[in-house]
Amino acid sequence: MIYCDSNLFIYPAIYTGRKAEIAGKILEALAEGKLRGLTCTLTIDEVLWIMWKSAGKEVAAEWTKRLLEFPNLKVVDTRAYDMRKALNLVEKYDLKPRDAIHAACSLNRGVYTIISDDADFDVIQELTRFDFETAASKMKI
Repeated sequence: MIYCDSNLFIYPAIYTGRKAEIAGKILEALAEGKLRGLTCTLTIDEVLWIMWKSAGKEVAAEWTKRLLEFPNLKVVDTRAYDMRKALNLVEKYDLKPRDAIHAACSLNRGVYTIISDDADFDVIQELTRFDFETAASKMKI
């Protein structure tokens, strides 16, 4: 299982270019069951907000509904114990709060690999981050 950061879902929805194409191919692999993904409710919030700002409320709501039903993706609630872990990660690694919450949700569920275009995750010793290109290469997409 691999943790899916929100930018994996945002890139193919609102951007064009190589990163967006590769992110889209990773999502196709996820939908086809070539990998299993985990994300948390914070991802839902982030995708909804970014899509709302870029494409409007209706498109954002529809995209977010599809995300909640995405095949082979488990969306977990963000719990108080995740927030405690996130605070520890903020203190330990000087992370931004949202990055810390994503990392905490992943680590608390025994998932130590994250697909993200956000290099801020690289400081977390307990996690291995694959950018889109590396993830696609490892999955032979």
